[in-house]
Amino acid sequence: MMAMPASAAPTINFGTKHSSSTSGAPGNTRTFTGTDNGQTINVTASAWSVFMNVVTSAYLGDYANGLGVTNFLEGRGANNTHTIDNSFGSDFILLTFDQPVSLPYAYLSAYGDTDVTFASLSSGDTKGWNGSSVSKINSLITSSDNSYGGTGSRWAANESGGTSANWIVGALTPRNQVTDSFKLGAVVAQGVPGVPEPATWMMLILGFGAIGFGMRRQRSRTPRVSRTVRYA
Repeated sequence: MMAMPASAAPTINFGTKHSSSTSGAPGNTRTFTGTDNGQTINVTASAWSVFMNVVTSAYLGDYANGLGVTNFLEGRGANNTHTIDNSFGSDFILLTFDQPVSLPYAYLSAYGDTDVTFASLSSGDTKGWNGSSVSKINSLITSSDNSYGGTGSRWAANESGGTSANWIVGALTPRNQVTDSFKLGAVVAQGVPGVPEPATWMMLILGFGAIGFGMRRQRSRTPRVSRTVRYA
């Protein structure tokens, strides 16, 4: 795996259980943990695919190079169809964290092109997803971004600026002329800082008051508007 971008956030590595099966019963989940500087984040992953605007649960495999998806159209997942791809449907992995996080980076192990879609969701409750219209997922998207890459493994940057306990990482949607195919090797998950206790707030207020008159107001930075993603 390439060196990750500088970050103080936990990196959650996949590919730790090395499942030998490229197919299995759909709807399975796998759990992982990442720790950095005393911060621990847990995540549960599940596999999904969209075909002809219908959402279906899929099999989630854990391999040496990361997580992969085998949907019902891909049989036993031969010929690298057990990857996250958009050749037979549009595959994605739902990551459900134990706390709200931003997801600035994901490591993609390439098996083809590595264009990827990121999307944060307002809810991770998947009850009713299987067999539903893709509009059900589209209605939950709160932020999204596409990252475009070539055929080499890479750290993909998610610039959506979103924060959520529920994230989608999937093959580019809608797809372009090139088929994407990769495994999800790792993600960087940054927890949201907690709200300071009242005593801490008072110290901050007093501190800012003491130096506030000597500071010039800085022009606020315009927030980035993320590109809109919709599953099709």
